[in-house]
Amino acid sequence: MPYLLCMIKPFRIIWVLILLPPFLIAQHKNDTHLDNGMKKYDSGDYKGAIKEYNLEIEQKPAFHRCYIERGLAKAALGSYKDAIKDYDKSIDLNSGDERAYVAKAKSLIKLKEFNGALVNFNLAIKLNPEYALAYYNRGQTRKELKDYNGAMSDYNKSLKFDPSDPDVYLSRGNLFDDLGNFKEAVLNYNHAIKLNPNYSLAFYNRGNTRRRMGDFKEAIKDYTKSIRLNINDGDAYYERGLLRYKLNDFNNSLNDFIKSCILNPKDEIAYLYIAMIYSKLNNKELASKWFDEAVNMNQKNSTCFFERGKFRCHSHQYDSALSDLNEAIILKPNDPDFYNERGIVRLA
Repeated sequence: MPYLLCMIKPFRIIWVLILLPPFLIAQHKNDTHLDNGMKKYDSGDYKGAIKEYNLEIEQKPAFHRCYIERGLAKAALGSYKDAIKDYDKSIDLNSGDERAYVAKAKSLIKLKEFNGALVNFNLAIKLNPEYALAYYNRGQTRKELKDYNGAMSDYNKSLKFDPSDPDVYLSRGNLFDDLGNFKEAVLNYNHAIKLNPNYSLAFYNRGNTRRRMGDFKEAIKDYTKSIRLNINDGDAYYERGLLRYKLNDFNNSLNDFIKSCILNPKDEIAYLYIAMIYSKLNNKELASKWFDEAVNMNQKNSTCFFERGKFRCHSHQYDSALSDLNEAIILKPNDPDFYNERGIVRLA
């Protein structure tokens, strides 16, 4: 299951009035539509926010900050191209605000234009060489482009300027995991959890790494903690169920896969594991039902046909088993296990 490798950190502009000259503070007091727009944005009313920003721009068409805010609202609605137009307008009015470049880069990422995003992160960092958030997001982009050394360098620089950000430790842990350095991955997840003890994704990812290390019992503890913090995480139930299955803890595994199916009802592999557990528990009626559910859910999954074929063979349903194994071989003709099982059926 995926663990969100390219999580782009949420970006929100913070405007600190005490740093502004007195005449700009006075101007801000009159920015009623801007203030209303930001309040609506924060409450999730993005369309309402855009209406307020439109009114502000009508009054002050050269106010670059308002274009950034409106762009953020448009991006929140998924209108990334329109958001980029606002960021570009802001940059035309004031090319020295690094936050506009970061916002633009994030919308470019949503459009899968990673090279364009890199250009904008570079511009933001040139304007503010200590901009931790820009390094972090550039690192995420470089990782997406498989520039792992560049990504690692950016994560390190981000932590240099902001060592208290758990998201960066999480992402650096993900990168270490991808590179096979599981020990360093766990250390980074530990840092993330220390900074945010309620970080369910950090527990989940640490569980994945510990699973790859073969430390199933500690991985199960991590998945359990992740579930306690986020009871609607179907992936955590799935992964915990998988490890419990491998440890022959079938009853608890069954409960986890059933919960996973409720939360992720289109995951045929969870249905398949439920079927296999019922088979091991000698409940052939329920096993047959769940095998059928798994196969019907995805007619192109060779594993579902293969496992149902094995079950039918053990249940002495040889013609049906042969039909399933033939279908599995059609879908995946280079798997030797499929041919071996078909040979067993033909000899039965």
